Amino acid sequence: MRSEKQGERIRIPAKAGAWYLAVGGISKATGVLFTPFFTRLLGENDYGEFARYMSLLGGASLVLGAFTSGSGIYNGLAKNPGKKGDYLFSSMALSISVSSVLCLLLFALSSFLSINALLLIPLTLQLICDAVTAVMLGGERFSYRYARVTVISLAGTILPPLLSAIWLKLFGGGFEIRVLLLLLVSFFIAAYSAINLLKGKRGRMMIKAAFKNSLPLLPSGISSAVTTQSDKLILCSMLGTAALAKYSVVYSIGISMQFIVTTVGSALAPWIIRRLQSGEAKRIKDLVTPMIIAYSAIALCVVALAPEGMTILAPRDYFDALPALPPIAASLPLFFLNSVNTLIIHHSGRTSYPLIISVASAASSLLFNYILVLLLGYLGGGLSLLISSVLSLFLGLYFVRKSAPAMVIDIRDMAFNIGIFFPVGWAMYSVYDNFPRRLFLLIIPAIMLLYSLYLILPQVIEKGGKSRP
Repeated sequence: MRSEKQGERIRIPAKAGAWYLAVGGISKATGVLFTPFFTRLLGENDYGEFARYMSLLGGASLVLGAFTSGSGIYNGLAKNPGKKGDYLFSSMALSISVSSVLCLLLFALSSFLSINALLLIPLTLQLICDAVTAVMLGGERFSYRYARVTVISLAGTILPPLLSAIWLKLFGGGFEIRVLLLLLVSFFIAAYSAINLLKGKRGRMMIKAAFKNSLPLLPSGISSAVTTQSDKLILCSMLGTAALAKYSVVYSIGISMQFIVTTVGSALAPWIIRRLQSGEAKRIKDLVTPMIIAYSAIALCVVALAPEGMTILAPRDYFDALPALPPIAASLPLFFLNSVNTLIIHHSGRTSYPLIISVASAASSLLFNYILVLLLGYLGGGLSLLISSVLSLFLGLYFVRKSAPAMVIDIRDMAFNIGIFFPVGWAMYSVYDNFPRRLFLLIIPAIMLLYSLYLILPQVIEKGGKSRP
């Protein structure tokens, strides 16, 4: 009974965040479980080819994300109360159109990107399926229907690698098997999502409103696509698909905890928008500061345990790319802060600011990737991601100061809490051959996590005895 009463006191966003965090944890565990099979069932070249395919899909999905998820959907629904079904259906129609345009662009650039044009057919269909599902899930998250989000998300995460591993083990094959089975599962989920969106439509189409509301997020999506995927594509073009296979495993470990930022952000974004609308900037600040501490601590844990993770996930040959991991992990708290800045700037209506940030971030990512990958190899890819993230952060903070009525990020606390990562992370990396020393150093992030939890708990436990958004 005590547990039930305590559950009733937890705020709705915290409940949703807990569900999404569980989904993210299971999804990440699924990746960890199946990666050792794929790095051994597929050769380095096939694994690298699939990594390149997923990089292209991931980049296109980030661009499309301006129209399918995140603050674009949330702001649109908040501004159009009572028209949820019409707005979501219009967003689906818009996202399908944008998906087609993106794939036509990829087809035009296929020779430059060294892509097999035939792969663009499943990539186009995959992108459309993911877009339809993302719109439906965005609407469900806005209404905090976390049970349906959980079931659909887990099905899309677990089934593709499970079916692929079974097929490759029994019948063999190359990376194409993974591509086709991923598409098959996504198709059925998208069909279910489309039926639900169609049922929700009641009145006229709102494509113009959806486009107008999502357009300011497009520069940020393009920037994110370039920043997060250009290192892989450039590294592949310079060092080959086998090198990309190694780097992609290290990259997946480095950003392994980024799902926490994404899943918690799915629950937090509607709450932030509502607090901004009611002028409660201090409540946002009181939650953001301890979350910076927590994400910095989590990034340090990733650095400390990376060698063991590599041992589990891949053969010893993949360890060549391990130097890239610390700077990739360091981007975790920056990713969170950049998402908060983007949400606040978008809410303010200053559409030119995200464009400036996006252009600067994308340009710096391309520049530093070409220079640093050429000079430093794997390490250069990780450093370019970190540099671009830092640049986006400072530009975002500058524009938030100009556009928001009050700052929700304490710059001094931010600099101190993120700054802890670099000396401690370097110390952990310098003793990668000594597990007991790394284990001892984990005391520091453990203390940081406990402190952040102490600060966060009052923000997620409702004193009045009932849940509220």
